[in-house]
Amino acid sequence: MRLNKIFRVAIFIVALIAVFQSYKPNYRIRSPRLGNPQFLTGTEAFSVVIDGLPPFVSADDIKFNLRSNEILYTLEIKGVKNDVFTVTPESKLFPGAYELSASINGKWFRNPKAVFAYESFPTDFKIAHAADLPDLDHSDGEKLFNALLNDVINEDADILLLTGDIVYHGGADRYLRFYQAISKLDIPIIICPGNHEREDWSLYIADYPDPIHSNLFGDWNIISLDSAHGRDQLSNAQLAWFEKQLIENPDKKTLVQIHHPIVGTRSIMRNQQQFLQLLVDYEVVATLSGHTHVDAFHTISGTEWIADELPPQPWLLTTTTYDFDVAPAPNGGLVFPGYRMLEFENNALVSVGELHQGGRSFMSRRVDLKSKLQ
Repeated sequence: MRLNKIFRVAIFIVALIAVFQSYKPNYRIRSPRLGNPQFLTGTEAFSVVIDGLPPFVSADDIKFNLRSNEILYTLEIKGVKNDVFTVTPESKLFPGAYELSASINGKWFRNPKAVFAYESFPTDFKIAHAADLPDLDHSDGEKLFNALLNDVINEDADILLLTGDIVYHGGADRYLRFYQAISKLDIPIIICPGNHEREDWSLYIADYPDPIHSNLFGDWNIISLDSAHGRDQLSNAQLAWFEKQLIENPDKKTLVQIHHPIVGTRSIMRNQQQFLQLLVDYEVVATLSGHTHVDAFHTISGTEWIADELPPQPWLLTTTTYDFDVAPAPNGGLVFPGYRMLEFENNALVSVGELHQGGRSFMSRRVDLKSKLQ
């Protein structure tokens, strides 16, 4: 009997060793990353989330670094809870964009353009906004996408928001080309998904694993939501998460990006009124959307704003597409390709666009796409 027990224990140990040796870890730095960056000044602590850590990996097996060109900073681990590591730079960071690296059991994992350091957060800055990007299926689409990135550079934008339908029709090659293109920019890029990302959701999640996230930038909280489609469009759970971010950051001004418009043509359907009420209750400054391939500006009442002065907040903005695939003439809004520029002065959003014909105010930059292909 005793020999049988010893034999069973031995078999169990051998099986356990076999499982351990055959285990192939699927580690990755979940956040921060390109599309969901961390903003820092000084040496303040921030969180790094690691996916795929097994129970037997300890903090002693992990090292974190920040690298910018030839400058390397070691990150000190201050605390660990589940897969979330609280880290701090060993010394004050020089301003710039940083690659975040993690060594796990001797193997390195790297996220480019994951952390952005500032001497102090600017109070005067510009945000570029684009949605419904050119189709990367063909060479003209790639030219147009690169033209958009060049426009962002020429605008001297400080942040780029990309609000869904970033890669039409999915495909690993298209996602790779998109990732390689945006990783060349030296400014922060914040991304949220659109309905077309559902065509190859696993590839989107592989590069941008948090469809909803919050990025604190000085006095601002930039919240990215996932309007998806169908029954998942704006779920109760996501609405609760959104309110939690607003509650936890009462001193921050809030800017929201979500692919589907909040009101108007082809707007969100689920929890629309509850969402609008949260915008009012927590004094959200503006929402930025796309989806319709039309440029529009609405107030909280759902009325399209046509005037040469800004209405009371929140401002519900829909930015047109940067592609030839503009919508047919809609009931409201303007039809032309382009992108939107938001300007901030003394930490206040003072401009969300430019004047266009017919008295329509604060619209996107109109772009001559044909000239971009020459």
